[in-house]
Amino acid sequence: MDANTGAQKQFKTELAYNESFLWIGRPKRGIVFTIGDMIFIPISIIWCYNILKALLDINKSPITFFIAPIFLTIGLYIGIGRLFWDRALRRNTLYGITATRIIIEEGIFSEDVSSYDINSIPKIEISERYDSWGTITLNTDTTWFGRNGIRLRGASKLPSLTLIENVREVYNLILKLKNN
Repeated sequence: MDANTGAQKQFKTELAYNESFLWIGRPKRGIVFTIGDMIFIPISIIWCYNILKALLDINKSPITFFIAPIFLTIGLYIGIGRLFWDRALRRNTLYGITATRIIIEEGIFSEDVSSYDINSIPKIEISERYDSWGTITLNTDTTWFGRNGIRLRGASKLPSLTLIENVREVYNLILKLKNN
């Protein structure tokens, strides 16, 4: 059984009567480094080094024993923990496109399924890498802020098909379905 057959079986409950998938995919597997990691990882190394240095200092204050582990945990998460969290989230993510909808299933501790009517998505953006992997962002926010790419504090992230292979082909499929 190939990956798409398994994905279709997993996704079958999300289909309406007489609906079928035109495309099914998953995000890139494994740990993925981004440009931001060039900043986050070195800063977290320096952060953790300074916390460990404070913990090993001879003239320790008693408060150091309570505060330092909290800051050490934050530094470890910023440096490497978020990479493993992202990997786990992508491992449990599945994307599907039908003639009328884009379906996204994701979650680590629960299965969250979102369905977006292709014709009601006002803006679709593509970010393509040199190796044909990339991300398609569905700007479903119809407020003035959302249409102009401004996200208010506390607003949820825009839905996207993240790190998919042959992103340009999938993007063209969505545009073709949207224009029909």
